[in-house]
Amino acid sequence: MQFSLRDSISLASGSHNEDRFGQHGAAVWVIDGATDLLEKPLLPGPSDAAWIADALNLAFTRLATQPDMTLTAILRAATAEVRGSFDKAASRPIVHRHEQPSAAGIFARISGGMLEALSLGDCTLLSLPMDGPPLDLFRTAAKREADEEARAAARALNDAGNNQHEAASIRAELMPLLRRGRDRLNTPDGYGAFSIDLPPERHVREVQRPVSVGEVFLLASDGFLRLVDVYGAYTLPAFGTAIRTDGIASLAVKLRELETEDADCRRSPRVKVMDDATALIVEVTA
Repeated sequence: MQFSLRDSISLASGSHNEDRFGQHGAAVWVIDGATDLLEKPLLPGPSDAAWIADALNLAFTRLATQPDMTLTAILRAATAEVRGSFDKAASRPIVHRHEQPSAAGIFARISGGMLEALSLGDCTLLSLPMDGPPLDLFRTAAKREADEEARAAARALNDAGNNQHEAASIRAELMPLLRRGRDRLNTPDGYGAFSIDLPPERHVREVQRPVSVGEVFLLASDGFLRLVDVYGAYTLPAFGTAIRTDGIASLAVKLRELETEDADCRRSPRVKVMDDATALIVEVTA
């Protein structure tokens, strides 16, 4: 069995897109580069987030052809490739941990009739049965602590400023907080992500479950899941139904409409007005 790509969309929130996705035979993946928190990128290209998304995409494309490797081995190999490329391309050494390029992501594959998937960060993998609610294979009710802290701080700035804080200024005011959160990247008491070093094992999440021909899955970056998590436009079951009935293009239009209508981030406090949004639907085929 393998995956067949049925539909996909990847929308940039600005001049460039820091999300990537791919599908090759029995493997599929989504990558969400973490927005830079330094004034000048260390790496070539529009941003360090875009650079690591590209580097991981290349690594996953090669590793998708290695069915005998375990997911742990794939994580180690991808990290080693990214680290090697970083050491060659970076303009200077890392001083603070928040300067490291990093990305959330999911790498999934079919092996021996089983779905095997590895997740770091806040991307989403949903099983979409025809006759029931979506099954969320990785996400939990608890959001990443750093994200929730930043959103709460953005809400406080709005309240304290009596509607005088513009969205563009909120991120600058929150930069020390954002950097403190990013300094916990791949630390035992922090959070895990794809980066230039391996995350502690406790942050690496894996699932394994049987699959059958005809099963459908959605992979998405957290920017696409803002429809559920930030705007509350859908519950997760309703979101799964909308994907099945309306398609991801219609949902992407709805997402951008909500972001545009709340451009000052007051109705739904957040650090970025818009986020890159990526989603792909794959089906298990013989």
